[in-house]
Amino acid sequence: MKLKTGLCERFGITHPIVQAPMAGGWTTSELAIAVSNAGGLGNLAAARVTIDGLRAAITTVTAGTRRPFGVSFLVAPPEPMPANVPPILDVLDQVPAELGLPPGPREVQAPSSVIEEWVVRDR
Repeated sequence: MKLKTGLCERFGITHPIVQAPMAGGWTTSELAIAVSNAGGLGNLAAARVTIDGLRAAITTVTAGTRRPFGVSFLVAPPEPMPANVPPILDVLDQVPAELGLPPGPREVQAPSSVIEEWVVRDR
């Protein structure tokens, strides 16, 4: 059964499914290709990647599918890490400790944004 919606018609997709563009390495070109080829809207996350890295990812996706896909840009500046991260890490470290593994890193920092470089460089 096909569900045809305005979203499908607007983006030229078969299924009203939009793959989340998750920054930080979770979203790959291969994932975007697979979603687009399956009839959804695959997406690349442009946040936290260099311009050259984004160009390479777009080239890979366009070589892997003729279907529509998106590129998501994060334009908000990165926020500082919340104060509640250390207690959360303490809880998360209990599982590896039970398995005899070392705790995870204590210094957690969001990757820097590259949007300013893009805006200045590509004017």
